[in-house]
Amino acid sequence: DIIDPFLIPFYRAVQREHGEAYLIHDNAPCHRANDTKNFLAARGVRRIQMPPNSPDIDCIEPCFRDLKAYITKAHLESPIESRERLQSVAHEGWAQIPMEHINNYIRRFSKVLKQIKRRNGGHSNY
Repeated sequence: DIIDPFLIPFYRAVQREHGEAYLIHDNAPCHRANDTKNFLAARGVRRIQMPPNSPDIDCIEPCFRDLKAYITKAHLESPIESRERLQSVAHEGWAQIPMEHINNYIRRFSKVLKQIKRRNGGHSNY
């Protein structure tokens, strides 16, 4: 329900724009299943299996680090004691992450992916 109407068109758009595309899978059993591999192969989707325990491959991780620092600082200034306050502080913190930082994380991510591709799915140096 998600792959054909959403993922495949997005994958094709990335292919057109960049000349090549890869789907990055973590090590979840459903991603390693032969049915999944065959389904994607039949649609011409090239896959890269993520190395285990690889936060370097996830371009959102640095943003989470920034967000955690913001939440920690807010908690030290005024203890966060409710779910609503945590949600509010998280939204504030997310809005405080400069777009340039996010763009830098995305540019770095491209370098990480190229290195992992060269290493056939092995770890990067990042």
